[in-house]
Amino acid sequence: MIASTNTHVCAYDSKGGSYDAPFFTTWFCTAWTSLFFPVYCALQCLHCSGKDQPTGGPLLEAVRHFRDRGFTFAQFTCRTLLLCLLWVATNYLLIRSLRALACTDVVALYSTHAAFVYLLSWVVLHEQFVGVRVRG
Repeated sequence: MIASTNTHVCAYDSKGGSYDAPFFTTWFCTAWTSLFFPVYCALQCLHCSGKDQPTGGPLLEAVRHFRDRGFTFAQFTCRTLLLCLLWVATNYLLIRSLRALACTDVVALYSTHAAFVYLLSWVVLHEQFVGVRVRG
């Protein structure tokens, strides 16, 4: 059962208690993603091993590409930490926004994030904007 007021939305369980834990939900989703990503990578490596790939697969090719450009382990660690902080902040604020906005408004805002990421990558990374890449 969902109870809705003008100020926030929270879910009630069968005993009448409310569930309002955005950080726990963020942690829970991140933990499951972290658990299954290595499984996904292993399955991709097994899938690619059957094909003729003398370079060692897409993962090794990506590592080789960064190493050739002078990308160090310290740079990798700093950028990974920044990405992790952005991931947690984004997911926490998405779940927390359900307190102030209706679910349909939150989903509408969240569904536009891909377009904003593309436009910000154009500005921040100085990538050339190509209209053909913008597809739904």
